[in-house]
Amino acid sequence: EEEGEVKKQETEPANQQQQRGDDANGMIDILISHDWPRNITDHGNVRKLLWKKRFLKNDIRSRLLGNPGATRLMKALKPRYYFAAHLHTKFAALVEHDNDGCHCTRFLALDKVVPGRDFVQILEIPTSSANNKSRKG
Repeated sequence: EEEGEVKKQETEPANQQQQRGDDANGMIDILISHDWPRNITDHGNVRKLLWKKRFLKNDIRSRLLGNPGATRLMKALKPRYYFAAHLHTKFAALVEHDNDGCHCTRFLALDKVVPGRDFVQILEIPTSSANNKSRKG
């Protein structure tokens, strides 16, 4: 397969999900994908990431790390939480969707489940009573 074909296959599912999710209008609590969003490293501790994964330096520098379809999906849906894997390392980021900082996505990349790795993360995700009522009906 040519490189262009692989990239098209990687981004196509995210593009389809974005089309289906456009009507959600920021009401998504949790988004899960395999790939990281493109340039998510702009919003987290890239030095710590590079300390663990030095081979990512060129992709980060050239702004090619991550999936552009996943970024479009995150920007369209504006989930409160976004979990991904793919690079097998823990990485956290906070993406502000507006200038006043009121609407943010908390991104967490999950590590591989092997001894000696930081693969467990326990989160308490708060819900409002209004959200709970609307989801029951």
